[in-house]
Amino acid sequence: MNAWALVVAALALSSFGIYLGRVLRWNSWDVFVRPGPLLSRIANGALDPLSHPRPVALTILFTSFLLVSYLVFYSLARMGSFISEQ
Repeated sequence: MNAWALVVAALALSSFGIYLGRVLRWNSWDVFVRPGPLLSRIANGALDPLSHPRPVALTILFTSFLLVSYLVFYSLARMGSFISEQ
């Protein structure tokens, strides 16, 4: 069960990263080049998430999509290993 919690947490963080990159147009190097504005933007949303419904909704949407995709690949991999054992 702990592994699934880790998977969901990683997918949620990845989804938030997708939101930062695709919607807000932040890049990975901004963490090193412009950390102040990036952290300020993230902290602003983290302190009052209910006043920022779009990032929350998109993060949940991306997380759901990634989780469903992960579960499909996971079940296909398990079926493949089950078939090869017989």
